[in-house]
Amino acid sequence: MTFTLRSGVNVLFTTYAATALSNPIVTSRAKYDVAKVSFSGSNLPALVLLAILIAPLAGCFLSLTQKSNHYRKKDRAILYTLPLATLVTGSFALIFPSILGNGSALVQESFNGIGFSGAAVLFDIKAAVVFLCLGAGAYGGTLTPSFALGSLLGLMLFEVSHTFLGIAHPELWMLAGAASFLAVTMKAPLTSAGLAVAFTKQDPMLLIPILFCVFLTTTLHQFLTKEN
Repeated sequence: MTFTLRSGVNVLFTTYAATALSNPIVTSRAKYDVAKVSFSGSNLPALVLLAILIAPLAGCFLSLTQKSNHYRKKDRAILYTLPLATLVTGSFALIFPSILGNGSALVQESFNGIGFSGAAVLFDIKAAVVFLCLGAGAYGGTLTPSFALGSLLGLMLFEVSHTFLGIAHPELWMLAGAASFLAVTMKAPLTSAGLAVAFTKQDPMLLIPILFCVFLTTTLHQFLTKEN
């Protein structure tokens, strides 16, 4: 990838033209309803723990989605594999409706508060459904599913550690978890941190702790990948 004055102008023009054209349709309101988040230096140990938790799990999710895409059904078998995958997904959705769609409903439900057990169950089911549908022949991205899974991991860490770490509210760890998980799966750390703030209309200063967690997560993921 190269950068030239021409490519820079093209990128800026395309970005601002797309924004101007989409403004009448796409709202500027927050995508997710999340309380305003504050941060203090005493919360850094929790962000370190979050990075240690997310790096291997996000790496595993990335590897499994790549394998699912590689072995995706493309022949006549798709005529029964995809309906079966849809049936399984729909069966889970009868009990956990937020797993449907790209993950936006799951993100909002996690921010609403579902407890450790609820977050753990939804994490497992959503991840499994993504692998199942991709392998069965479905096409789609993993941006919002990754964001959702990361927010669930942040919530789980809060539930098990807020007492001895002195964490009062889970929102920061959910946003940092979402950004860090997405940074690994999409290989876009700066964009992931920006999306976490933009999706929830947080103070831009919140980018500092989120980028700290993202940096630790991606660095650890690179170390683990090289080791393997």
